[in-house]
Amino acid sequence: MVVELYLDLLSQPCRSVFIFAKKNNIPFEFRHVALIQGQNRTKEFGKVNLLGKVPALKDGEFTLAESIAILLYLARKFKTPDHWYPSDLQKRARVDEYLSWQHMTTRMYGTKVYLAKALLPLFLGHPAPPEKLEEFLESLKETLKLFEEKFLQDRPFIAGTEISLADLVAIVEIMQPVSAGYDVFEGRPKLAAWRSRVEEAVGKDLFAEAHRELFKAKDVTEDQLPPEMREQIKQHLLKYVKYDVGKYLGKEALGSAKVLSQVCGRSGGKGSAPSLLTATAGSASRTCFASCTFPEKKKAKVPACWSQYPAPQGEHLAGWQAPAFCYSLALCPAAVPVLPGRVFCQRQTTQRKISALCCSASPCPGTTMVLELYLDLLSQPCRAVYLFAKKNNIPFEFRAVELFKDSILGTKVQGASNPEGATPSGPLPKATAVKKVPVLRDEAFVLSEGTAILLYLSRKYNTPDHWYPSDIQKQAKVDEYLSWHQANIRANAPKAMWIKVLIPLFTGQPLPPEKLQEVMEGLAACLTQLEELFLQDKPFLVGSEVSLADLVAIVELMQPVGVGCDIFEGRPRLAKWRDRVEEAVGKELFLQAHQLILNIKQLSTIQIDPRLKEQLGPVLLKILK
Repeated sequence: MVVELYLDLLSQPCRSVFIFAKKNNIPFEFRHVALIQGQNRTKEFGKVNLLGKVPALKDGEFTLAESIAILLYLARKFKTPDHWYPSDLQKRARVDEYLSWQHMTTRMYGTKVYLAKALLPLFLGHPAPPEKLEEFLESLKETLKLFEEKFLQDRPFIAGTEISLADLVAIVEIMQPVSAGYDVFEGRPKLAAWRSRVEEAVGKDLFAEAHRELFKAKDVTEDQLPPEMREQIKQHLLKYVKYDVGKYLGKEALGSAKVLSQVCGRSGGKGSAPSLLTATAGSASRTCFASCTFPEKKKAKVPACWSQYPAPQGEHLAGWQAPAFCYSLALCPAAVPVLPGRVFCQRQTTQRKISALCCSASPCPGTTMVLELYLDLLSQPCRAVYLFAKKNNIPFEFRAVELFKDSILGTKVQGASNPEGATPSGPLPKATAVKKVPVLRDEAFVLSEGTAILLYLSRKYNTPDHWYPSDIQKQAKVDEYLSWHQANIRANAPKAMWIKVLIPLFTGQPLPPEKLQEVMEGLAACLTQLEELFLQDKPFLVGSEVSLADLVAIVELMQPVGVGCDIFEGRPRLAKWRDRVEEAVGKELFLQAHQLILNIKQLSTIQIDPRLKEQLGPVLLKILK
């Protein structure tokens, strides 16, 4: 039996699946699902995909939703050429990075421009409000600029010299507003040249075939639609494009306001001595959780790279408590009797102005560089990465990024520029312009996006199979959840914290109670889908063992809990799942990772950098309207 693909080529994700299957000569049956006729809402289609979305895949008794999951499943099952999803660890991570990033950027803003220019006028009988369209266009312009600078750079394709799934997913999304009359390639020669290369790699005839129906859709009139569907579609469109908190949420590091997710810091030059950092303790209780490796009762000399600064408590470093927020210090094995590249950390917080030495980001001579993770445990994706690394005994240096403290404007993770407290020892390749946490640095390789980092760590360190199963169908189910999660749980769960804590903190103005009620109703709908469509009667989201899907889900759901919205109350199935996840991760470790978010009210005592308020305040005030 051949694979069945349920598609409507008006849909961007459907076109990516169609092109991929056709280009790679994958045998499949095309099952057309006319979205505009409401065929995705029928009981018959519900047997294939409970989410009621296209694309959908049926392979015997196995069914799968979410285009990214379907593309990965087809690539694995049919062993398509390596360039689509490279076996090289870092190239594959680059593909994962884009596939994770695009959900709430290229996909969201390209879709909104298309709806505002093409579909809303059809259903409303008049053009969309000019200010609304302009808002969407500006967001799309910013996204395309970032796409060129961060993901494409000077390469022929996103992951290198050959086309990958990242390029395919990107091009179908970018073509959506083009079909509505907005030429995104005009004035962007780099983007236009990339489009030509993608079309050439895919095949111009196949590319045109996949997009033919899209460009014909502009000629559709309202009277061609079933009367019973018109009002449903109209209300759905209005809800999707309305101005709401979701415009600013759903991305790494607490929100899409890019100024929030920049790494604290000042720069250091080549060969610089370690920087002297200052931070105010007492406003938030933090500890660095990197592995301590000092043997007890050992005498150690100060590393040579610290020679300009006096050693704390003389030369006895064993048990020394670094008085800095989460900055792990790499030690020179020639000077300190510890394992090369391992780190030590602080174990207490003081209530005064403190300072700490931060060693050069490059190790002392003879050291093996340790993986660096730039994290703030206020961020859900950061907690997922932290929990995964700690649970699997992955050695790493914890590089603290305090999103709401100190100088957090205008800096990026080392590899793109220098975070404060890190002094590069030589030129580094351009890395990430996406100013968000978490970020991973593995020697010269820099990676953003929480999902991409988790997958990279699982592959590099060969973590237990249950996290990301080798079984092709179980792995596809993890991919399915990780993809669905982005625009659902990820986009909705953080909003309660913004409304109850962060917006008042940055603007000095509370939001009306009905706004919180609206947010909680949206989250409740997502939680119902999580329980009924993913968890069902299983112990975990994908089966009998915890996986990356459970880890990514639980850290998001703890965000509203931290501000007093107990989403587990009245949901016994979800509450029991939470208990099982905590048990699988380790209750002590779980509590450690969530200590800050469960004490989120302490944020109200911190001093926000005036520059941050100036940049972020007007953005947040729009939410008050």
